[in-house]
Amino acid sequence: MGTIRWRLAIWYAVALMLSLAGFGVAVASALRKPNVAALDAQLGNERALAINYLVESYRVLGSLVPPGAQALAPSIAAGLQGFRDYLVVTDSAGRELYVSDAATALRFSDLQRLSAPLAARPVASGPRVIRLDDGRELRAIPTPLSAAGPEIGGILVAAPLERAAPDVNVFLRAMLVTAPFVLLASVLVGWELARRALVPVERIIDELEAITDGRSLHRRLAVPTAGEEVARLAQTLNGMLARLEQSFASLRRFTADASHELKTPLTVVAGFIETLQDVEFEPRQRARYLALMHDQARNMQ
Repeated sequence: MGTIRWRLAIWYAVALMLSLAGFGVAVASALRKPNVAALDAQLGNERALAINYLVESYRVLGSLVPPGAQALAPSIAAGLQGFRDYLVVTDSAGRELYVSDAATALRFSDLQRLSAPLAARPVASGPRVIRLDDGRELRAIPTPLSAAGPEIGGILVAAPLERAAPDVNVFLRAMLVTAPFVLLASVLVGWELARRALVPVERIIDELEAITDGRSLHRRLAVPTAGEEVARLAQTLNGMLARLEQSFASLRRFTADASHELKTPLTVVAGFIETLQDVEFEPRQRARYLALMHDQARNMQ
């Protein structure tokens, strides 16, 4: 019984750990997929902030680009320095008027790829992915802009696409730390569940051990009300006990009948033997008694 308990407990623990492992793999796979929607929302907020800043500055100042200059006025550019992500502002011809520090740190070819959507005419708005030379990917949102004056043609905000992917290693480390405790708890729970599940079986075993001889075959096992399998086992054992009781009763009847049938000829034979031992008979009479004894022996045979 203890072996079955341990097997059930171990199998329960193994099943639970496999389920948790599968759950962890599924969650880790899901976490590895970038949450692009959240990143697009963040970029959208930054784009709206930059556009509002440029539009309000144009409404107040009337011009964002000094005459003869090819860049935003220093006072306007200073207000855009707070953007930590990639920010590019171009004129109506697609030339760069402002490039954020993060964009300036890119290679020249990568910067061209980044600002290329603003050079197209008309400027195609909408999120897109821009792959850099080193394999990194940027999520970019180019937007045409005309409300900030004729000098401004478009604005582009971008951020690394990897930012949309959370740190899966933190989740995996948390699962590894909790795995031993989960395993121990699953073994204990499996042991307790196995113990409770086997209580009816133990009760049946105890009742069967009490039926140790033929005189107790009239007893029957109590059929559990819960648990179809255990109830079927008890009913099957009760049927076996009923057949054994019937067989033992038949054996008793046969023994009694055989004893009765053998008692009479044995009595006759014993009487003849005692007579022959106590009395002297003539050879013919002795042969007659011996013949009668022989007939009785044949009848018993």
